[in-house]
Amino acid sequence: MHDYQKEELTQQIALFVSNNRKISITKLEDQIKKIFDNYFDDTITDGWGIEDVKQQATEEGYEISDDDARSVLNAIDHHYDANIGINWDVISYWINNSGCNLKR
Repeated sequence: MHDYQKEELTQQIALFVSNNRKISITKLEDQIKKIFDNYFDDTITDGWGIEDVKQQATEEGYEISDDDARSVLNAIDHHYDANIGINWDVISYWINNSGCNLKR
């Protein structure tokens, strides 16, 4: 999820909470779910995670920690090119060019 998406969702939740201070936890949870459902109904997301990075790194013969996998994901997010998207080649590129000290 990109930072702007997190910001949009955070703003929607904060607005709801500020307007409904005496709401029960159950109702708050329901409303947050509705906010997420509505947001993701109107967007396309592609869920790449650290497990994908770790899998690719292993296939390339690297040992990679969760923290390094997160660094790779952050590099991918920071340098995201919508014309290319995110795919296994992009993940591989950033595994090899993220500055992580990976061991073979």
